[in-house]
Amino acid sequence: MIVKPIVFIALLLTFAVIGFSQSLAPGSCSYLITGNNLSYRINKTSSCGLSYNFSAGSANNRLVCRNSTIKIGAVIFSNNTYNNTIVNCTFSNAVIKSMHNAQNNLLSPAGNYSTYFTDNSSNIAVGYYFNFITRNAHGALAYAGFVTIVPEGLHSLDAWLVEQQQITLQGLRSLAAAHNYTLPRFGYYATVNSSTGVMAFPLETTSIYRNRTVSYNPYWLMCPYWGFDELSFKTFTINSDMNFTPTLIYPEMREHALFPDNATIYWNFSILHYSNFKNITAYIFSGWQSDSNNKIVNITYNLSGNFISYKAGEQKPGIYEFIGVLKSPESMEHDNSTTDTYSVGLSYCPDTSALNISGYYTMPYNSLKGLYIFSRTNATCITALPIDGRNITVNCKGGSINSTMEGIYISNSRNITIINCRIFGNAIVLRNSSDIIVQNSSLIANNFSNIAVRSNNSVNIYLLGDRISGYLGVGNITYSSNTTINNITGQNQNSQQNLQIPVAAQNGNMTLELSNTIRSIKTVLCLILLFLVFYVLVCLMLKMGKKSKN
Repeated sequence: MIVKPIVFIALLLTFAVIGFSQSLAPGSCSYLITGNNLSYRINKTSSCGLSYNFSAGSANNRLVCRNSTIKIGAVIFSNNTYNNTIVNCTFSNAVIKSMHNAQNNLLSPAGNYSTYFTDNSSNIAVGYYFNFITRNAHGALAYAGFVTIVPEGLHSLDAWLVEQQQITLQGLRSLAAAHNYTLPRFGYYATVNSSTGVMAFPLETTSIYRNRTVSYNPYWLMCPYWGFDELSFKTFTINSDMNFTPTLIYPEMREHALFPDNATIYWNFSILHYSNFKNITAYIFSGWQSDSNNKIVNITYNLSGNFISYKAGEQKPGIYEFIGVLKSPESMEHDNSTTDTYSVGLSYCPDTSALNISGYYTMPYNSLKGLYIFSRTNATCITALPIDGRNITVNCKGGSINSTMEGIYISNSRNITIINCRIFGNAIVLRNSSDIIVQNSSLIANNFSNIAVRSNNSVNIYLLGDRISGYLGVGNITYSSNTTINNITGQNQNSQQNLQIPVAAQNGNMTLELSNTIRSIKTVLCLILLFLVFYVLVCLMLKMGKKSKN
């Protein structure tokens, strides 16, 4: 069939717009691909072997087969073609010819093909999709970030550098250049972020030249996911499209939990076997894995169950970390749990939850401060000490509690004792609580607007032997019912005189015992009065004596 030149050009333009959903001409089996950065889809099968010719100089075009029934019989990559990719196509005893300086790709190929190169300047990169899918403890897709995938050959050049979670593509290229390592045309990724938990990475497995073949297998993967709490490492060989979901190990402990001094601590982990992970050895570390002071405290070989546990026992007050690790040389997989951080006693502000485990808590440091990952900071707490529980005693041992909101916020609680604390600002707030004792403590204002104690719907509140200073006189203690204030001394902001405490209770009764200072003043006044009475009596007696002599 003879096609006039103008008709042929028009058909080529149409072909570039709609892709390969239809033939260029009835009965045609050969197609010419020109231009750059275009995408085409082959939608229908053909009775003849399809043939595709990428014209000289064409680059970055993409040809996708819709299904495996579409058969390609021949491909020609003309001179100076670059990075054109044939995706998901089946080859039927095809010959793929690469002319001078032709450097192009086959992605997820099937069937049979042979290659022909006119000289050594050409190559064909062959690769497959690695589908990385992260899931959380409920099986739902989990956010993944900082995904790094490189050939193991590149990783082994400088493992420490590649394993930095913020390495860049330029960093990988610089590493390769420093070691004369030839990177794959596609198949290396640095710090890739995903919000879905599903990522498809095309990985180059081999690069075929005229007289040699370069293999990039195996590949190495690193990725934190599930809010960056989990960390997975995987070394794998890919020779076809591959799906991978890391096995999940996660601690059962509440994040940044605080335990009483005498608590028995258990490090418990659950395991979900998402991957085909065999011959697993489970390790429990007493500390962050990269911490030089950590140690392995428990090993479970040939793990098959979904749970491991270690009894850490009683620990002295302070900050602790632990981590669970799964390893399998056979499966070349390494999965870390989050490094769980917790406190025995009051080591940091419990900003993520309230103090709610019954027991006796002491403060191992001289103040409560914020926590960043594994260590204390100098950050002031938002709410320094929220308490929501029963039978809790807090002994600050003279330490300070300060915050930008409330110092101690006690809600829905019963039988709470606070002793030996220096509490600043809006020192104590009570809500729906009873049987609260604040003893031998100092409540210190940060500014004129602070209130020492605020109580709402709470009963049996006892302030015993405390010192309140820096607050504005009357009204800095409010309460709702049954409040006992005993042996309090203090000064207000303005006059530096004795703190005034309201004596009328709201919705209940309040017992007020005079402070030691007021008691002292009364004693002095009484002595002065007695002295005056004695003086008057002496004067009267002397006057009467003079009269009797006269």
